[in-house]
Amino acid sequence: MADDVTVDLTKRLPRGAIPSPRHELAAAMPHVPNPNIAVPPSFLMWPAQMSSWNNYTYGDCVSAEEAFAKATAAPQTFIPETTVVSWATAHGYLNGAYLTSVMSTMQTNGFPFNNRTYDDGPYYSVNWTNPAILNSAIYSHGPVKIGVGADDFQSNPHGLVTPGTSGWAMYNYPKNLTEDHCVSLCGFGTLEELVALFQQHHVTVNVPAGMPTGLCYAMFTWNSIGIIDQQSLLNMTYEAWIRTPGTLIVSQHQFGNNTTLSTPCVTSDGWVWFQGTDDKLWKALLPAATQQSQPGNNTTSSSPLVQGEWVYFRGTDNKLWRMKTDGSSQHQIGNNTTSSTPFVTPDEWVWFQGTDNKLWKVCTDGTQQSQPRNNTTSSSPFVQGEWVYFRGTDNKLWRMKTDGSSQNQIGNNTTSSTPFVTSDGWVWFQGTDNKLWRVRTDGTQQSQPGNNSTSSSPFVLGGLVYFRGTDNKLWRMNTDGSSQINLNDNTTSSTPFATSDGWVHFRGTDNKLWCCLVTE
Repeated sequence: MADDVTVDLTKRLPRGAIPSPRHELAAAMPHVPNPNIAVPPSFLMWPAQMSSWNNYTYGDCVSAEEAFAKATAAPQTFIPETTVVSWATAHGYLNGAYLTSVMSTMQTNGFPFNNRTYDDGPYYSVNWTNPAILNSAIYSHGPVKIGVGADDFQSNPHGLVTPGTSGWAMYNYPKNLTEDHCVSLCGFGTLEELVALFQQHHVTVNVPAGMPTGLCYAMFTWNSIGIIDQQSLLNMTYEAWIRTPGTLIVSQHQFGNNTTLSTPCVTSDGWVWFQGTDDKLWKALLPAATQQSQPGNNTTSSSPLVQGEWVYFRGTDNKLWRMKTDGSSQHQIGNNTTSSTPFVTPDEWVWFQGTDNKLWKVCTDGTQQSQPRNNTTSSSPFVQGEWVYFRGTDNKLWRMKTDGSSQNQIGNNTTSSTPFVTSDGWVWFQGTDNKLWRVRTDGTQQSQPGNNSTSSSPFVLGGLVYFRGTDNKLWRMNTDGSSQINLNDNTTSSTPFATSDGWVHFRGTDNKLWCCLVTE
């Protein structure tokens, strides 16, 4: 049934909310207001376009509320009714769903629309009995998704819902009705303030006689927005949630028809270098893999590394090669061989794991080669400033000054892969326990953000860390462990590579070379 047809209001309209399991309510992380965000005394969000998203016909209210949130929160995207119904059908949510189940699915497999996916961020519970907390949730992360008892929505004697027509208002709503419906809160203020805010959207509110004039809330249901007083909210509500953010837009495509066996390397001028599943060393230009070529007809056994106008790589002959990015001037660096991807510093030192597992450094022209402090390593090293960080053949997490003058194990830690070190002094690494750890370079402040585990080296960019979980899922989270998401339900077989424009490039478990962008 489309939303522009006549609705028989003499019939009980469908609902569809199933009370979330008590253990999920108890375990939920609560919303804590940000003290730096000043919440105004009144506020109203209004959708770009409205619909019932066929909650006139089906019990898909929990999914319909998600579509309302997408239409209301920035960037205000209207998801068509047919898309929402198809999505709810595909996931078994068309005629009844837990609020938490729908929000969980929306984090990894949201609404598909216009070659993008519209996901939710992580969700948090909201204490709706505390006006300061609830108002901050609506203002900073809204709309707020709530589970209510709706048995009197169409029959309340003190004002009732008018489906398809905004501007209704009601109060003195009864207590103890069974939770059976999902609606959305999109505004707050005194009755007078909300009536004025509705008028700004050309909606006149029909206020029933005797309605309390204090704190009230704007609420969406059945293709309409109306006003309820605070006590009615308390009487009808059983659970409340926010999503942070309310909309994550995911764009994804395979990079050409390419496949890869390792982590790609993406340059600042938009070239993607990678080891194909044919072991050829390829480069191609973003976003559509144009100008693809195999410079120098080279093959490689691991990820390449590009530094300036040069590409460095381990050949399938294990030789340590460098070549100009246009394929010219190729030469083996100092007759060396390597067992993994080299690391090249801006001052033109190449650090690498030899096929003898010795930790070597050499100038890019092959001169001044040395093995500082006679170290050995089991994977690629990582250089940050005046220190080189590496996994010893004893699996210990070491750091050493690049001149070899001092060396120490970082916090008695061991690692199973190359560490990733940030410019602000954090070392991120996969422990031999497969836990994802971070620790200061001096060994202090160690923690396991988000209690995560990983199967390869992490990748850190700004305030975000990207990693392959031990479940092979492609994860992203804030470096403090908050706001973790599985990017578009993807899985990966190696470390992802992220760029400052928000794209993540990775090898899928299908060996396809994927590009994924998540925007809020």
